[in-house]
Amino acid sequence: SIPKFFANDEAFGVYTPLSANVDYATQKVEEFEAKEVVAGLYGEYKISEDKKVDATVYTKFFSDIDGTYKIGVYVMENGIVNYQNGIGQDHVHDHLVRSAVSGILGTSLPKTQFATNEVIKTDYDKVVSDVVDVNNTYVVAILFKSLGATSLEIVNSRALELFEE
Repeated sequence: SIPKFFANDEAFGVYTPLSANVDYATQKVEEFEAKEVVAGLYGEYKISEDKKVDATVYTKFFSDIDGTYKIGVYVMENGIVNYQNGIGQDHVHDHLVRSAVSGILGTSLPKTQFATNEVIKTDYDKVVSDVVDVNNTYVVAILFKSLGATSLEIVNSRALELFEE
């Protein structure tokens, strides 16, 4: 119920004054940008009128690396009109996570050792009943490194391309 920011394995509430939020988010972005890029993502998706999402994600590793890596695929939606504290009943909400196509914490890649320039293809499909208007959606993929049972570190992310037939 209280807005929160999430940065890798850390959640934090909204600070006062507003500029403190920008400063903190900027710090997290700078920390993320300073890390070595070990893998990149590319993918496509389509979503039908009956709310079935089909997505394909390609993960390319840029160096030899070991570890448990997971892909999270999420349907985002814009234009949801609903109550917002301090604003009222008719606030338009954008960039809402509506469904996890891959499971909330993602799905593990099929192995734990990856070679330089290796590409792993993963396919996902799911009906996303929480979506209100498929025309206001987009899909993102996040590559996580597993740091334990419920702890994940964001490695990379990308908005997937809408598949045009």
